[in-house]
Amino acid sequence: KSSYKFKGADIDRLMEKLEKEHFGRRNPDENEKEAIINADLLIIDDLGAEVSNQFTVSTIYSVLNNRISLGLPTVISTNLNQTELNARYWDRITSRILGEFRPLVFSGSDVRKLKLTE
Repeated sequence: KSSYKFKGADIDRLMEKLEKEHFGRRNPDENEKEAIINADLLIIDDLGAEVSNQFTVSTIYSVLNNRISLGLPTVISTNLNQTELNARYWDRITSRILGEFRPLVFSGSDVRKLKLTE
């Protein structure tokens, strides 16, 4: 079982770590991408908040596709609806997200906005 622990739950930090690895700006003894792909559980928080470029999109595809192929559990939180997912990501990514994951919709008032009105 994998004991990889990523400190920093948001997608931006995850992409930053993987970008450093990919472009050789990391400790050569670490293999972040393999650890992330093989983790017992991966929680991708705030998908859609990351800087969108060719690297991040291809990395998201690679991580999701490998984890699905391995049958490993992944939780994705996002504020994007299906239309927004389709506009932001490749069809290959959105078809995996929409076809392999069960959506759980949480609706209500934004706690941050509520605090501002108090």
